[in-house]
Amino acid sequence: MLDRIAVATICKKLLHGLIYIHEALNVSHGHLHCDGIYLNDKGEIKIGDVGKSMIQTGKTKDVSRDVQAVLRIAGQLLSLDSSTDTTSMSWIIAKNFVTMPSTVDLRTLLKHPFLKLSQDSWYLSSLGGLLSFMQTTGRVGCSNFNQSNNDEKTGSEDMTK
Repeated sequence: MLDRIAVATICKKLLHGLIYIHEALNVSHGHLHCDGIYLNDKGEIKIGDVGKSMIQTGKTKDVSRDVQAVLRIAGQLLSLDSSTDTTSMSWIIAKNFVTMPSTVDLRTLLKHPFLKLSQDSWYLSSLGGLLSFMQTTGRVGCSNFNQSNNDEKTGSEDMTK
């Protein structure tokens, strides 16, 4: 399980990336899963499979699926149901975040109090070794959360800047 600060940081970066995809590219991702999210050694989050979304035809821009995906990923990474501190304020705020309706818009979701816990990329850069260990031992909710040591490997741009 990742700490709440790391999960808030990841979610905030994902939301910024999705806003870019929706507004600049005029598409929704539509199939965002843990195995399509990459963390490089600088602590930057990359969203993969964006090109796939761009070439799919006949689909409407369904923002709610992307919102739903971020909330689902947050829930998996936080493992709130197995947490023992269910009365702490940070648990309550995190639980409220993951149970937000998928109809909420991305910019509104960015204002959620849970995301105020987030840090800059430096915080995530220290997680590389920890994530490798957690994946190997099966101790991370999104076991397919990917590590990338360089930007070429993911084939995607940093959409969080």
